[in-house]
Amino acid sequence: MKKAVVLNVVAALVLLTGLSMAVCLIPAWVMDRPEGNPDVFWNFLGCTVSTLLIGGIIFFKTRVKADVGFREGFAVVTFGWLAISAFGSLPYLWICKDPAALDQTLLAIEQMDPSLGPELIQASGKELLKNTKPMSVADAFFETMSGFTTTGCSILRNIEAQPKAILFWRSLTNWLGGMGIVVLSLAILPVLGIGGMQLYKAEVPGPTSDQLTSRIANTAKILWLVYFLFSFILLIILKVMGMTWFDSICHTFSTLATGGFSTKNASLGAYPGQFHAVITFFMFLAGCNFVLHIKALKGKPLFYFKDEEFRFYFYCTAISTAIITLVLYTQGNSTGTDYTIWKALNSASFQVVSIITTTGFGSDDYTTWPTLATGIIVLFFFFGGCGGSTSGGMKVSRIMLMVKYSIVQLKQCLFPHALANVKLNKQRVQPAILDKVLSFFFLYIALYVGISLLMTLCDGVDIETAFTSSIACLGNIGPGLSKVGPSENFAWLPDSAKWLLSISMLIGRLEVYTVLVLFLPDFWKK
Repeated sequence: MKKAVVLNVVAALVLLTGLSMAVCLIPAWVMDRPEGNPDVFWNFLGCTVSTLLIGGIIFFKTRVKADVGFREGFAVVTFGWLAISAFGSLPYLWICKDPAALDQTLLAIEQMDPSLGPELIQASGKELLKNTKPMSVADAFFETMSGFTTTGCSILRNIEAQPKAILFWRSLTNWLGGMGIVVLSLAILPVLGIGGMQLYKAEVPGPTSDQLTSRIANTAKILWLVYFLFSFILLIILKVMGMTWFDSICHTFSTLATGGFSTKNASLGAYPGQFHAVITFFMFLAGCNFVLHIKALKGKPLFYFKDEEFRFYFYCTAISTAIITLVLYTQGNSTGTDYTIWKALNSASFQVVSIITTTGFGSDDYTTWPTLATGIIVLFFFFGGCGGSTSGGMKVSRIMLMVKYSIVQLKQCLFPHALANVKLNKQRVQPAILDKVLSFFFLYIALYVGISLLMTLCDGVDIETAFTSSIACLGNIGPGLSKVGPSENFAWLPDSAKWLLSISMLIGRLEVYTVLVLFLPDFWKK
């Protein structure tokens, strides 16, 4: 493996991270500084300069002209994601406070003697906040990895009290990770004299990668143009509907990336139902294969329903929404919530699409729903969107192929000499692809069980929390059940659990093979 090439490309990704970080200087100056937080701007500036300086030095010191091979491709994607998450943690480390210590500080401020007067209380409160210990490395890395992998798990408790620049950075990491910061770099790396085909193969999700043009850089540019177009449309819609510019931008980033970070403590539950309907539609689009979007924009919208994977994805979403709507309307009122047919439909569709696309936004606490409705939501923890989408999970295409393969094997019990053909979009799927899908399923479930069992060893983690937090992170979903449900967060977990779940997010986002192949001894041999 050409280590200099890997180091050079990883350094280029760190540079891109620094440039992205620089964008956060705008909300830090325009919003945080007038609110009495000038340190946020200077801290973000320090993070940006440090990242650019370190990335730039390594990049120019390792500058080489060489192609990226298979080994280099896998190494760049994995180590690149680790590097950008490490440097992306700097703003949290320099600006944010430890969640538990911050809670204690805020409680102490609330309990101050009112006779001291508002000015003295405010001054004392600022001093207490200043001396509150900073966020730990485990917390900062967890939050950053959750952002870049579009998982959406969070250790921040009081979201609305955080500096605006931090909230913007969280959502921006979602947006960059959605299409893939590595794919973004493919439009730039040819200028640097570095090839990129193997990076695309290692990064683009799904069992196969559909190269739209003969040049991989052009493919990356087309994908990002469509991504940017959808983001712009959603941004304008949310603003016209009444969101502030800041909230519109942040929720647009998280929606199109299927990331799930929100600027509100109640997530999308802080907004009326019409916002949920719009976000639902765009989450659904983000969970589709972007190749279909490109064909539709070229005047071929019927390609959506000609695609077998999209039809399966659409029917799963529609049927599940209908069932949960009926359950909520007929049984949901027993929980104390007044579900009209519209409210039931709105809640059901939002949560189904949010979970199947692995976005993780919340409008309702689905753990309080009737058992059947909650069960359907939990089932979708193991799905994911279409291949070639921004969502995580196992992907609908793999689920389809496993179902078809199982049916073929059942038929062969009756007709042993029949051809065992599995077709997708009327084309025969090669046995090598089926083998890879089946092995992926085995590795995915094995990892899920292994991570879950390791989670049970962590202090304070019950069995339900262990098994649902594991799939929530491995599938890049966000919320789970019990102590990590939609109304909870991950701040209370011990550092060992946070590190374990952070690696789980990475493995899930890079679809298992890309990370695990690095653990094979043969990978490092010449």
